[in-house]
Amino acid sequence: MKFSRFLRLCVPCAFFTLAAPASAADDLQQCLETADTTRDMSACTGAQLTRDTEQLTQAWKQALRAAGGSKTEIGNALLQEQRAWIAHKDTVCERFYDMEQHGSAGRALSAPTCLSEFTTERTEYLRRLPPRYSNKYSLKESKP
Repeated sequence: MKFSRFLRLCVPCAFFTLAAPASAADDLQQCLETADTTRDMSACTGAQLTRDTEQLTQAWKQALRAAGGSKTEIGNALLQEQRAWIAHKDTVCERFYDMEQHGSAGRALSAPTCLSEFTTERTEYLRRLPPRYSNKYSLKESKP
């Protein structure tokens, strides 16, 4: 593997490792250290993406519930924001699926890493929302 190609593959992994919570970063790093093939590495990043997606789903449900559901004005705005975020994430990370530019190793490592980074950031954002929604828009405060 050429050194420049190695850097293109490892730099995204390094950013993910720095951005992820310690245990998740440790799990991913340990998995990658024991991986012998691109397929093994892909399994590591795929497993991490699955864990991140599960956490995002939990945070999303909690945030939407705190906003009063998708039928409320705030909940509908949150739903529209989530849809825009998904489109943005997919557009940005799609470039890593280009075999000519990133090769099979880039596709196996960089694309899931990109998706995980976006997913982790969005999860953290959504986790910060419920207390604000609950405090600012509670029914108790809206009564005269």
